[in-house]
Amino acid sequence: MVVAARTAPNRTVRFGGEHDPLDERGLRDATALGATVDGPLISGPELSVVQTARAVTTDVSVNHELCSLDVGRWRGVTPQDLPAAQVGAWLADPDWIGHGGESVASFVERIRRATESLNPMNLVVAKPVAQALLCVDAAGFFAVDVRPATVYDVGL
Repeated sequence: MVVAARTAPNRTVRFGGEHDPLDERGLRDATALGATVDGPLISGPELSVVQTARAVTTDVSVNHELCSLDVGRWRGVTPQDLPAAQVGAWLADPDWIGHGGESVASFVERIRRATESLNPMNLVVAKPVAQALLCVDAAGFFAVDVRPATVYDVGL
C-alpha cells in the first residue's frame, strides 16, 4: 500500500487535504516511488491519490470505495481553528460525528469491507485510508502514524 504524496494542505495540516493536488515536493516523491512499486495500481479517488498513482505507473484503476474519511464541515479547516472540545471528542470517541461527516468507526469498517474482495494488489490511498487499514480497531485509528509517499505492507 502506498500513501499518497504530499499536498500543500497536508503540509499545513488541513482536514481533507487529500482532495487537493500534489505540491512540487509531493510530485517528486511520488515519481520516485516508481522505482519501488511494480504492477498495476488500484487508487482511491481523491486528486492527490490519483496523481500519486499516475506518477508511479500508467496502469491505474480508480476505486471509489477507497475514498477517504468524510470530515463534513471540517474539510479545509485546520484543527486549531476548531473548538478544542470538538477535536477532543472526535479523537476520543470513534463513533463521534459532530462535524457532520462520517464517524471513524464507520469509516474503518467501510474501508475494511471495501478491501475484503481485493486480491493482493498494490493500493494507493489517502492517509486516513492507510490508517484504517493499519489500525487494530477504530479505537486505535489515531495511534497509527503514516507518512506521505511511503510504502506499507498490509495483509488484506
